[in-house]
Amino acid sequence: MKFGSVARRTALWAVGCAIAAGGCSSCVRGAPRGGLITDASRISAVLSQRATRVRALRAHGSADIYNREGRKRGDLDIAVRAPDHIRFDISAFGVSFFSLVSDGTRFGLLQGNQFIVGPARACAAQRIAGIALEAREIAAVLSGGVPVIGAPVGPVRWEEGRYVVDLRTNEGNTARIELELPSDQDALPPDRQTPRVSRMVLRDLRGPRADIRYESYRVVQGEAYPDRVRVLIPRDEVDMQVRFDRIEPGDPTPAAPDINDPLAEDNPRPASNDPFRVAPAQPTNEVIPVDC
Repeated sequence: MKFGSVARRTALWAVGCAIAAGGCSSCVRGAPRGGLITDASRISAVLSQRATRVRALRAHGSADIYNREGRKRGDLDIAVRAPDHIRFDISAFGVSFFSLVSDGTRFGLLQGNQFIVGPARACAAQRIAGIALEAREIAAVLSGGVPVIGAPVGPVRWEEGRYVVDLRTNEGNTARIELELPSDQDALPPDRQTPRVSRMVLRDLRGPRADIRYESYRVVQGEAYPDRVRVLIPRDEVDMQVRFDRIEPGDPTPAAPDINDPLAEDNPRPASNDPFRVAPAQPTNEVIPVDC
């Protein structure tokens, strides 16, 4: 089936989810046998503790991005270092054609011979890459975390087999976070449960900003990571799907050269081996600054 626009794709996807959710009411999971978490601060603690543990990673998989400029699809390699350093490369047949990088201060996008650079803010990311999220938000999403960890607003609820909690940031933005409890934790008491995020809806003063879904978690070195992440930004007609087939926790920056290496001076390393360095790949790249 061909879709005329990202907006139509998004609308049909939302309808499909609603039908799937409503078509099997008897399949909704009951409350955990060990009891329900009733303190919203417990959910906040689970999210904060994960963010503290997951500081950096590399991952490989595939990406499929639809936006107003069309479709980008290919193999994906990412590097993330909390809270706001990212590198996001999409390639086909071994050739990279989309490379987004941020050092927490600036975004850079390499496309062909052009290098587009701007501040690491959502407005610049929308203009540069068509993904209206800040660098810290993209880094959190790609590492399987949540971009908003704020003060709970109201109680934690159990709705349709999931925990639900609303958070508010100091800037006044809010997030509805839905979390699923792993089946092997069903009998655990509330203070030992560690539910995983399954969906998050970010809202700003203009209304819903992003709908993010996490699917099919796997455990790597004792930490749970989603195999698939989907980001919908209907306001900007963005639909991004990321699938991971390899996740490697740890700092993606190569180790510094050994100062005791007797060959270091004769065989110097490149001037920078930092994957988050925001700079053109070649001196001949055309640099295009943007601002917002």
